[in-house]
Amino acid sequence: MTTYTVLHLKNLRDADGDAYLLKRDDFLMVAQVEVEDELEVEAQLEVAYKATNSIHHHWSENSGVTQTQEKRQRSTSVGDVIYNEKTGVHWIVSMIGFNKVTIDYKTDYGVYRHSITGKQIFIPA
Repeated sequence: MTTYTVLHLKNLRDADGDAYLLKRDDFLMVAQVEVEDELEVEAQLEVAYKATNSIHHHWSENSGVTQTQEKRQRSTSVGDVIYNEKTGVHWIVSMIGFNKVTIDYKTDYGVYRHSITGKQIFIPA
């Protein structure tokens, strides 16, 4: 099994396509999701995304999901980050699919560069 950590933006207004200059404090770790290793990466991301979305019940009740916050959290949305614990790769949830965050350099603040827009993004290290 592969573990994905789901990080939600605290303020969804920051999810604007041009607002990728974010700090560690802009995110909240809300869940860890166990996903089958046999799936391709895109399929694994889809599983983690769907598992942290409320459809017929709150997502914390979904199989393979561990909610990391005591308070109930919203569903995963555009601008949130899904992090692969095995590979260390971060993915930003986009309008369609997921965009990989390419690490340009890293500091104590978690400085990365978005692979599509080229803008810097600060995500939890």
